[in-house]
Amino acid sequence: CEVIATMSKYSDKSAAVKMFISRDDYDGDMLTLVRLLLPGVDQRVYNVKEKQLIKHFASIFDLPAEDLLNEYKNSGDVSQTIRDAMERNNLSRVQKGNWSIEKASILNLELVVSNLVQIDRWLNKLTEFTKDDEQIAHLKFAAKRLSPLELQYLIRLVMKDLRINAGVKHILDGLHSCAYEAFQNCRDLAEIVDRCKKGQLGDIAITMEVGIRLGTPVLPMLVGFSIWFHLIYRFGGFEIFT
Repeated sequence: CEVIATMSKYSDKSAAVKMFISRDDYDGDMLTLVRLLLPGVDQRVYNVKEKQLIKHFASIFDLPAEDLLNEYKNSGDVSQTIRDAMERNNLSRVQKGNWSIEKASILNLELVVSNLVQIDRWLNKLTEFTKDDEQIAHLKFAAKRLSPLELQYLIRLVMKDLRINAGVKHILDGLHSCAYEAFQNCRDLAEIVDRCKKGQLGDIAITMEVGIRLGTPVLPMLVGFSIWFHLIYRFGGFEIFT
């Protein structure tokens, strides 16, 4: 995410995605990777808002909630506020064998992929919690296993905005040149990734025939706007409708 965020050209952002998934040692879950890079498309609901996150992490870090809330109001970025608090108070507890993507990348790509899957599962679990104590325990579990930078991006995943200035087209272009067009038709990332793996996105005609899974959201069909006027004219005791 940091690499993509620092690139100014959209074509470079797409190239970065393509380079990562094209590596010889990459054999991971492409769907999980793409879904994490496109949190705004993800249909999962996490039941937590910015101010709730601030209060939850104030409890986790044992810091005054009011101070964190004021910092958040000044920065406008809840993820940055929590990252800064973690770094400023030296609260990172990342140890060997945790989820850390930064540490894993030094070792091997396979471990990176494994950790991404764990993060995706953590997000799935978060959707099940609606009570404060449940959410705090779940967030604390992640905070113990991630660096401040990684925690920042995890929070951005929860907020459904990675702030890397890359839209759906730029990410999917890194997957396949026809992937975005296919997405516009079916809105199903799983189907698109599956067809990409099978080499079935190379033909525009095939792309346009991508199916729709039950429960997958689709773009509404647009219809021309029209108004029927029923005017009643009374003439000589008769009513004429037009």
